[in-house]
Amino acid sequence: SLVGKLLCFVGTSSSLRNTLVVLAQNAGATVAEQLHRNVNLVVYGKTGKNELRKQQSLEKAQRWGCQLISEDEFFQKCAQDEGEEDDLTEEDSENEEEVSLEVEEKEYLELRPVVKSQKRKR
Repeated sequence: SLVGKLLCFVGTSSSLRNTLVVLAQNAGATVAEQLHRNVNLVVYGKTGKNELRKQQSLEKAQRWGCQLISEDEFFQKCAQDEGEEDDLTEEDSENEEEVSLEVEEKEYLELRPVVKSQKRKR
């Protein structure tokens, strides 16, 4: 599952980067623009013009303890996450809607202006 993961794409991709970012976000992941120590998962693309640079990034990611997966594995994980969402029962869906309404109401209450009564001094 990609939920809660911070991931980064390295190497040449067979898809547009924006498409990959949207897929990752829809699966519950956050996408980092650059590789850094907080990244949990590195998705590497096919070989391309910058093979040396990709290899250096992968070596750095390994030293930092990041999980490395291919672009194909990434697509499989996205498909699995999408399938898990479809497994929600009708009751789960209703509960999810109730929670969402509670959050909206709470946010509304927190955001509405507080009017303080002020007495005029004469």
